[in-house]
Amino acid sequence: MFYIDFTYLSMLKQYFLSHFRLITGGRDGCLKIWNYNNGHCLHTLKREDKCEEICDCTYVEVNRNKYIISVGWDRKINMFYDSTDNFYHLQKPQAHWQDDLSLGHKEDILCIAQCPPTLLATSSYDGEIIVWNMISGRIRHKFHTPVLTSSVYTKTSQAVEASVTQVLFLKTRVMKYESAASSLISNGPQGYVHFWSLFSEDPLVASFTPSREKSMISSIAVTADDSYLYAADKDGNVYVHDIKEYALQDPEQETPKYVNHWRAHINLILSLEVIDEDNILLSCSVDHTVRLWSLAGEYIGTFGQAEPWDIFTPASWKHPMVPYEILIDPQSMPTHPVLEGESPGLQITDKDENIQDTANCHPRFSQVISEGMEEEINKQFSTEASSRRLKHERSKLLNRLASHRKPNTYHTINYYEIDSFPGNSKKPDLSILGTDIFSAHYQGVAEP
Repeated sequence: MFYIDFTYLSMLKQYFLSHFRLITGGRDGCLKIWNYNNGHCLHTLKREDKCEEICDCTYVEVNRNKYIISVGWDRKINMFYDSTDNFYHLQKPQAHWQDDLSLGHKEDILCIAQCPPTLLATSSYDGEIIVWNMISGRIRHKFHTPVLTSSVYTKTSQAVEASVTQVLFLKTRVMKYESAASSLISNGPQGYVHFWSLFSEDPLVASFTPSREKSMISSIAVTADDSYLYAADKDGNVYVHDIKEYALQDPEQETPKYVNHWRAHINLILSLEVIDEDNILLSCSVDHTVRLWSLAGEYIGTFGQAEPWDIFTPASWKHPMVPYEILIDPQSMPTHPVLEGESPGLQITDKDENIQDTANCHPRFSQVISEGMEEEINKQFSTEASSRRLKHERSKLLNRLASHRKPNTYHTINYYEIDSFPGNSKKPDLSILGTDIFSAHYQGVAEP
């Protein structure tokens, strides 16, 4: 019985082929071709010897022949011939390329990308990127992802993982042969995105870090015209940059033009897919959600939600709302000098001077505020926590006077001490009324 571990979504890649077929790859080292209409398994693709986990797969056409290519922990490129005339359920791969056997990857292959008509790129755990000629099976280029020794990772003596999990071609640039422009993009260690040229002596044309927190970039995607780059990091953020005129000739020292960013998930984003026909972006994450966005970052919806949407009807979108789990997640808090600890104290503005003067002129009033604040803070933060949201709450309570421009209602109540005095009041003379109503009432109550 075939089993797919859906908790490890990065091993799953699906392609809608002719006749509505679906291809999946699993941890058991098998590729399976399914009938999309009825869920029937049409073919199983696997090696004869020991099968290793599949990390990625793609569908290519070379000289009118169609192939399914998979890569993974076996460190080899496995090509399976795809033919609708093949009635055998179990299929074996084609012979390996000679360069793949002798000069190929020495570590697990994590990603594969293809650029018609002949180019194929693979990347591995050790940071090596190889560009192949699919017709001859020869290696055209080998790139080694740089690891900056001056990085904060090195300063803290942490091991730097050099793996490259995403590569993609800028196909509009590849068609311009002998151009020095970068035509291959990859993610890399320390949160960098690298731009590579296939036709220049110095292949690394540009590098920059899209993430503001220098987080690892887990997925990248570009629009069909290669004008905009979408980069997702391990914290669930999506960053958009304009790369239309970026890294075209000389090595770039600057970052591409920033366009937009938003938080799409609360955890690492495994995959981004730009659907240019509908101007939408598809994202999936290890937080077990798959979401749809406009290319401008407007939230359309989460797959499986109760309310349906129509991508052609913006009124049916969730925008301007955001997913609830993102709204309440501590990392969604905006950055601020006070929250980040860059400012030693609260900067009091001119508008706050009156409040400050009031507190200074009334020591008793100031003491009530301090005691009330301290009691409330100790009550809400009795347990130790260091998340950004809790730091924000602590700062918000301590600086309530300035943030609200005035004290809370119960803090503004003035109180006064009542002086003690002797009881020297006399009973009023009610003889003018003809009777003492107090004595009459008392006697009436006392009689049985």
